[in-house]
Amino acid sequence: MSTERILAEMVSILDRKSQRLKLILDLTRRQGVLLSDGSIEKLADILQIKQECMEDIDRLDKLYNARYKSYSEHIDEIRKKSETDSSVAALMGRLQDGIAVIEGYLKQISDADSQNHLKAGNLIDSIRNNLQTVERDKRAAVVYGNYYNAPKTVFDKQK
Repeated sequence: MSTERILAEMVSILDRKSQRLKLILDLTRRQGVLLSDGSIEKLADILQIKQECMEDIDRLDKLYNARYKSYSEHIDEIRKKSETDSSVAALMGRLQDGIAVIEGYLKQISDADSQNHLKAGNLIDSIRNNLQTVERDKRAAVVYGNYYNAPKTVFDKQK
């Protein structure tokens, strides 16, 4: 396999991975909005799409690792060629840029996930508090309800 082809395939894989990470970032942000609003009905759909993206990224990583193995075997040749061949140098630049973009997306996703984790914790606390209030009110109704059971018919015996 030629050095240009190895680099071109690596760049192509990184571009596809970048697109998937961008989608995951968008979904993670939408997930945060849903958690803030307390509307968790659509959360399962978002999580399913994110899972599919992650599976696709795993597949792309396997392809990339195979190309990287070839790249590593030809590293000296690629470096020499990048000094004299502008197309190889451009591919090397795109490769480095692609890695930087991916690292940026990963950082943003990590930050958004951290915020979502806090929002989810707050939502769970809110639900827990609501359930405790309902349970407390239910117990109060049972306790106080027993004291105020009026007979079904009332007779006035003082006449």
